[in-house]
Amino acid sequence: MAIEFADPWEFIRDKQLPILGASLDARWSEGDRRPVDAKNIRFKDGSKFGDCGTDRIPLYYACQLTVQAMVTDSPCAELAPLFSGQDMEWFTIHRDLETEAIIRERVALWWERHIVQGHQPEVDGTDASTEFLRKRFPKATEAVVTATPEVLAWVEQRKQAYAAEQAAKLARTEAENKIKEYLRDAQAIPGLLTWKNNRNSTEVNHEGAMLELLSTLERQGVPGVRQTAQAILEKFTTTIPGARVLRFTK
Repeated sequence: MAIEFADPWEFIRDKQLPILGASLDARWSEGDRRPVDAKNIRFKDGSKFGDCGTDRIPLYYACQLTVQAMVTDSPCAELAPLFSGQDMEWFTIHRDLETEAIIRERVALWWERHIVQGHQPEVDGTDASTEFLRKRFPKATEAVVTATPEVLAWVEQRKQAYAAEQAAKLARTEAENKIKEYLRDAQAIPGLLTWKNNRNSTEVNHEGAMLELLSTLERQGVPGVRQTAQAILEKFTTTIPGARVLRFTK
């Protein structure tokens, strides 16, 4: 089915709850005009994605597509991910009125509490919370604080979670290496997994090229080469503030 790209950009609001809406990547140009959302995904995680053509996708994508179908009053929405830069697949999420009602209710409650009443959301383990804290407290002062029992409990929670994460990472890597050993130079187990080479990329050694250019110009007798290069280097040099890093003593 041919698609029509969403150009110009448009924010489409839900008719029942106007504070909820979505923007689209594209839609079917004919038929039911369902939304199509494109994603560029590093690799296909079989624990999150099902077979091509199914509806098994990560929850955060399913919610996004559900809202797109809601606001366009379409029977379904499609996710079109490109895995590993070369494997194009598609997944279809069909409308579910019960799920839509839950989304509207949650959005309305969130809006009332945090926008209308102004209560700051509690931080959690999401990327949004991490980014909020990074921007809210970008630079450390000389101040120190004393640990409370609650903070000590969080430190212990983090310690246990880190140990479990490392064990899970080791188990996962071991399983992947066993699979690679089984595959040897084969590219796939059909319907289960692939082990292919990505497309070739180019890498330029800009520093080496710059030094070689300077040496060449000096050999040709061009005056003031090093001074000019230093001035240009200073012009394009900026200071990047150091990131705050959370480190544990034990």
